[in-house]
Amino acid sequence: MDKLLKYSLSSILLLCILFSNCKKAEKIEQEADENTLLTQRKSYYQGSRYRQEYSDKLISIDSTNAEYYQGKSMAHTKIGDYHIAFPLLEKAYSLDKKEIGYYYGWLLLYYYRDYERAIARLNEYDDLTPNEPDFCWGEHINFLKGLCYKQMKDYDNAINEFNTLINYEGEHVDVYGYVYRGISHLRLENYKMAIEDFDVAIKIYPNCSMAYFYKGLTYQKLGFPKLAKEAYFTAKDLLERGYIHRESYHEVFDAISVAMVDDYINNLDQI
Repeated sequence: MDKLLKYSLSSILLLCILFSNCKKAEKIEQEADENTLLTQRKSYYQGSRYRQEYSDKLISIDSTNAEYYQGKSMAHTKIGDYHIAFPLLEKAYSLDKKEIGYYYGWLLLYYYRDYERAIARLNEYDDLTPNEPDFCWGEHINFLKGLCYKQMKDYDNAINEFNTLINYEGEHVDVYGYVYRGISHLRLENYKMAIEDFDVAIKIYPNCSMAYFYKGLTYQKLGFPKLAKEAYFTAKDLLERGYIHRESYHEVFDAISVAMVDDYINNLDQI
């Protein structure tokens, strides 16, 4: 009886070891398959059918990997298939808020222009690391939140976010933190504070055409057409020399052009 019991226990132990080894082998094989697919997927541009097929294979291997859904979503976003991209991004976000949240908020702001949802996602991401600065694809999260509020015409909250950005970044702050805070002050008719922000932006970056243009608009609102025209002409000159604020992947908020500046100059001439 004792021999039979020992034999049974030994058999069970052996089976457990074999099962464990099989599971490890399966995991190693799966990881090898995933790595191979990831490498092969990189051979195709994001919008291609083949890359999408590789993404589908990766998802079928590991349906809990948020990056696979995000990668597939990103490709559809870039080719304009938002009706496909958005559900995939929602799935990715449900799987990993920390890793997907910053991209999701950034995308909602710049691509989807869904500012209410963008600010919700950015706040959720920011709350994950309280009292620590967060960045979304190289942009300070308070800058992005400020843009969201500005686009929602909630200028007081926009200014608060830009204040946080400027206080934290100090002398290293992005010049457009001042430009957009100045625009927010302009919308609230805080003209003196708007001029101050545009002047700081110009001091940091003397070729900032946006700062000159909106400084001119502020002077126009104040009833100083001569000062407004001087600022407009400076903005126009800078634009014609190629000093225009551009972004590679999205349109710039409150962007200006030579034709736009000309219209404002012509309107001043008619006053």
